[in-house]
Amino acid sequence: MHGLAIKAGAALLAGSMLGAGAVSAAPVYRVVDLGFVNRFSPQSLALGVNESGTVSGVSGVTAVTGNGGPPKTVGNGIPLAINDGGQVGGYRYEFRPGGSVPQAVVWNGSAVGALPGTTPSFGVGLNNAGQLSGTLQTESGAYRAFVWNGVDLQTLGTLGGASSYGTGINDRGWLTGAARTAAGEYHAFVWKGGDLQDLGTLGGDLPDSYGVAINEAGWVTGWSFRYDEDDNPISHPLLWDGSSLRDLGVLRDGTSAYGYDLNNRGQVVGSSQLYLDLYGFGYGYGSPPSDAYAFLYDHGTLWNLDHLLVAADAGWNVVFATGINDAGQIAASGCHPVLGCRALRLDPVASVPLPPGSALLLSGAGLLPAFRRKT
Repeated sequence: MHGLAIKAGAALLAGSMLGAGAVSAAPVYRVVDLGFVNRFSPQSLALGVNESGTVSGVSGVTAVTGNGGPPKTVGNGIPLAINDGGQVGGYRYEFRPGGSVPQAVVWNGSAVGALPGTTPSFGVGLNNAGQLSGTLQTESGAYRAFVWNGVDLQTLGTLGGASSYGTGINDRGWLTGAARTAAGEYHAFVWKGGDLQDLGTLGGDLPDSYGVAINEAGWVTGWSFRYDEDDNPISHPLLWDGSSLRDLGVLRDGTSAYGYDLNNRGQVVGSSQLYLDLYGFGYGYGSPPSDAYAFLYDHGTLWNLDHLLVAADAGWNVVFATGINDAGQIAASGCHPVLGCRALRLDPVASVPLPPGSALLLSGAGLLPAFRRKT
């Protein structure tokens, strides 16, 4: 049930999540084309993945799930998360007088549970207990993070400012997201049932950070903004390890990247593209930039996922990675010169030894070789 903003799963051996050194072998993946396409929409996106490898995704306005076979239609909407029981969380648009309004929902087979109320709401995370996390607009117009179990609705506070936004939830019911401070900044937070815990930022002159996914140990990934040397706003993926934030760096200096999900092994996936609005306010895709890439962060090393594919799948350019389960399977989206842009699942198949000098270990903002688009 890992996705853009959801991480919950099996028990954690916290000491093994991030080792003192780098990985000694490069992971290798094969591409599973999930076929989330129809005649009305030539493109599709993968969003979340659960522990059995079932992926939630979208083709046009149709929410679907799949595990390598024919995709199953869930309904109309944006299925951001899927749990191990096959429940899918996200949001759909309800047509009401004056226009359409987003509504947080949980799809459970043929049944659909919709968050009560008439104001906009966005479901983003879903855990194995069926708790949906996300953001709703109150009657006063303010936005608040929420947790909903299908019956009881709980809204969260802020960090002293006017609003909060909920994203990921784990099986303990802990949430992450972003909330305004009294100074007007957005800071990533963790909520464990009491007050919001401010995770801070990575520093710099643009002090905003966003938590997106949370694992069973309470570790969080997301991103934090800063200005580059030319005063352009950029973001770096972050990792909160329960006590401090670390900057995971980027593959090309001066560019942005975003952390979307992490598993209980401490692996993080993300992209150089901000492809889904953090709070579920919409999604979009088209022809990605020529230098777009998806990444895997694994025990101190940042990898371009294009460089980890088996030779038979070398035609794919993996652009987004939005979910990863504890088996290392990745919900991804990529483009192919013949097949177009499709929802994918990347399955780990092996590891190969690293030749000397083939990767730069990350210490702070260390870099790997620049992304090279396949043609």
